[in-house]
Amino acid sequence: MSPSRERSAPKLPGPRHTSESYSPPEGRQRAGGPPPGWEGGFTEDWPSDRLREKLANLPASPGVYLMQDAQGRVIYVGKSSCLKNRVRSYFHSRQLPERTRLMVSLVRNFQIATVASDMEALLLENNLIKKYHPYFNVLFRDDKSYLTLELTTYEDYPRLRVTHQAQRARGLTWGPFTASATLRRTKDRVQKLFRLRPCAESMERERARPCLYYHIKMCSAPCVRAVTKEEYALQVDLAKKFLNGQTRQLVQELQGRLKEAASQLNYEYCAQLRDTLRDLELVTSQQQIVFNHELDEDYIALVYDPDSTLACALVWPVRGGNLQSPQSFILESRLERERAKDLASFIQQYYAQNLHPPPALYVEELPTDLPLLEEWLLKLRGGKVKLRVPQRGERRELLAKAIANGERSLREELETPSPSQTRQAALLELGQALKLPHTPWRLECYDISNIQGKYAVGSMVVFEHGLPHRSHYRKFKIEGMDTPNDFAMMAQVLRRRLAYLQEERPADSEPLKRDPSLTVKPDLIIVDGGLGQLGVAVQALAEAHLTQEISLAGLAKREEELFRPGWDHSVLLERNSPAFNLVTHLRNEAHRFAITFHRQLRSKGMLYSKLSDIPGLGPKTLQNLYRHFPKPQDLAQASPADLERVPGIGPKMAAKIAAFWKRGKGAEGE
Repeated sequence: MSPSRERSAPKLPGPRHTSESYSPPEGRQRAGGPPPGWEGGFTEDWPSDRLREKLANLPASPGVYLMQDAQGRVIYVGKSSCLKNRVRSYFHSRQLPERTRLMVSLVRNFQIATVASDMEALLLENNLIKKYHPYFNVLFRDDKSYLTLELTTYEDYPRLRVTHQAQRARGLTWGPFTASATLRRTKDRVQKLFRLRPCAESMERERARPCLYYHIKMCSAPCVRAVTKEEYALQVDLAKKFLNGQTRQLVQELQGRLKEAASQLNYEYCAQLRDTLRDLELVTSQQQIVFNHELDEDYIALVYDPDSTLACALVWPVRGGNLQSPQSFILESRLERERAKDLASFIQQYYAQNLHPPPALYVEELPTDLPLLEEWLLKLRGGKVKLRVPQRGERRELLAKAIANGERSLREELETPSPSQTRQAALLELGQALKLPHTPWRLECYDISNIQGKYAVGSMVVFEHGLPHRSHYRKFKIEGMDTPNDFAMMAQVLRRRLAYLQEERPADSEPLKRDPSLTVKPDLIIVDGGLGQLGVAVQALAEAHLTQEISLAGLAKREEELFRPGWDHSVLLERNSPAFNLVTHLRNEAHRFAITFHRQLRSKGMLYSKLSDIPGLGPKTLQNLYRHFPKPQDLAQASPADLERVPGIGPKMAAKIAAFWKRGKGAEGE
């Protein structure tokens, strides 16, 4: 079935696009070779004079470097004990591997950050990789934020909660978990065994009666003080041991408590301990015991797919001598495959989320920067962590099993389309349907919302690599228009946005603030509307001299038609195809974002318009109120003393405003 079909439409003027800006491919593709004629050294016109000058002035100190492409995007982050030697080697060496040569050929600028030590360079490199997700670094597939289980030990009555941000957690954490079902099952098991409270309710005040969790024996009800603080602390301690894999020690401790409770004739507590022991023994019977003595170790395997950029890292933990469930992670490895280097990168990313490395890690090959890596792990654990390569015996067999499991996980991933692959298919399909010069990496969609020209706003929604980039969404208040004119409003929004991309601006124009979203050039702009909206967008691009650099399309809502400048037909994407779902998701986000902002302004405007009915409250004083109380709810809750702080408002006027709220007239606009 064809992914799109054409429909005749009036022709709009519009020049052809000739942009050749780099857009990183995604999905299971081999990295391409370097540009023709590039052999790893300087060519006649590249690197530029500016790049040569920066290379000449590099310091011979430890630090981190960020390689940037023609769009200013960070495509690689690396560290070095000598920035001068390391960064220069990319541009002077003729012995670079093929994929590294490709990366270097795309570099148009680089930034460096010097630090005091190699350890600081490693920490900074980790943080920058998380921040920028560089295309050529070894990264977790789909940029997932893996789930972790946190025990809130900073609370008087700790509880278990699921979190995405292990590094921000203040309590103890376990994970990361690649499967949410495994995490939920573990959490439910701990709740059933040790009856920790599942709610986030404050424990400062005592409730009148317990909730349902107490009656189904999933909580010990500290909210009604059914358990003392000391007894609850013992439950928390048992839960810690269970989650740390100390099941043998836990069983022995529970058996000792059972005997003690029996000697004191505390039969109710005995029954509770008996049930816990029975459930715990059922759990431990399902675990494979690999060592007769309690050991905590991790076995890490790394396997590659020879026909793609994919790799699989598998971590198989042993806790208390018992083999735990393995965790597999699909990675993207787009540069040359160096197992030692890739292992080091994975270990850093994995344990930065885990924060609890065991005393020993067993790998196929020792990673690069081994002393530095062990020092970093030592700081995470608070004790020594050794990386070793097992040569024989049980540990060698366990590592071989980990490798086999990693190979199986990778095969399963290759057989099942991933979210990343689906997004890449959508972008490729969209680029082909609209005949774009390259696969669009950054999409921007614009929409207008107003009521008869009042409270008019525009929205800018950004998708990168097929995913919403919400921190780059922007709102626009339409200025100088009180009558409905969606075309003029769209033109104003686009002119204000595109002004950030113009190399030369009028001398009398106001200086623009630095904005991390508006200074990035999109590959494709989609305006929500048909030919009329597209026409004003074409004019706005022409005025900004960006017609040759940014592709443009209009999306009509009725039949989801896409229009392109200069085409005599529209494009209908196949219903429910990846490209169709991507475009409609983008448009719906733009509409939601615009109408939400419009409603906020309308609500605020209606509220403040009511205040103008108060005798003696003029426009200037109202404006001072707006500035002092930007949120309507703050104004509604302000006391007369607070109101008197506003310029132009005395005790009498403050009393009038307070009385206005008491009469309930202000509630209409909230």
